[in-house]
Amino acid sequence: MRLADKVALVAGGDRGIGRGIAIELGREGADVALTTFATADGANEVVAELQHLGRRAMAIPADLTRTANAGHAVAATVEAMGRLDLLVFNSGVHTPHPFLEMTQEIYDATLDLNLRGAFFCVQEAARAMIAQGISGSIVTISSTQSYLSMAGHSHYAASKAGMNQFVRTVANELGPYGINVNAIAPGHIKTPDRAKEIPNDNPERWAPTVPLGRIGTPQDVARAVVFLASSDADYITGTVTVIDGGIITRSPHYDPEGTLTYPNLRGKR
Repeated sequence: MRLADKVALVAGGDRGIGRGIAIELGREGADVALTTFATADGANEVVAELQHLGRRAMAIPADLTRTANAGHAVAATVEAMGRLDLLVFNSGVHTPHPFLEMTQEIYDATLDLNLRGAFFCVQEAARAMIAQGISGSIVTISSTQSYLSMAGHSHYAASKAGMNQFVRTVANELGPYGINVNAIAPGHIKTPDRAKEIPNDNPERWAPTVPLGRIGTPQDVARAVVFLASSDADYITGTVTVIDGGIITRSPHYDPEGTLTYPNLRGKR
């Protein structure tokens, strides 16, 4: 129960990695508010599971591409829960698209949520923590795509690389207030929604490329969030922690079974 008596806001906590994070925070003692945009069903299920654990929980409908909604989500959390100790920004959109066919609409949809949404959610959460005199914690969910190169991901990679540097810079400014700011960069993570987000993708096919020999789970990411949000990480800020089973240690062309097709190689190995 490392997060007992803490209040967390998980942006995008209704499904996938965000759902795993919200539940793990509840298991560790935190009361949890979560934002949802896609559907209410997933958010209601998470709220019910958290309440079953004995935690206070609520869902806040919010389109975080709209700057004002960041303030609304933070204010609603503080009003209902009385405080805010932790923000986890997990909201994001991942729609692979060839660079030469990229439209402004696709680019804007990705950057508006992944980067601008993160920027203003972090700003609003930090303002609330400072106003309450709370030494809080902020964790954003980045991606190994911020380090690795893969065709079709130029806009997504740019948003996550921007997030990494944003976190490092803001950690500098918020440190004097006792607020820790860190990012987590997951690699291949298997979630129930992945097939919907990336059609024809089977994450298990990447398992042979991972040094630890398996695809990650939302719980792998969630446990790292719990650590960074706990007193165990009081002296850690401005970092990007990679949770990928070691995949970024290998060449992107590593293919022990000779079965994978890498888009950036146009079918050649």
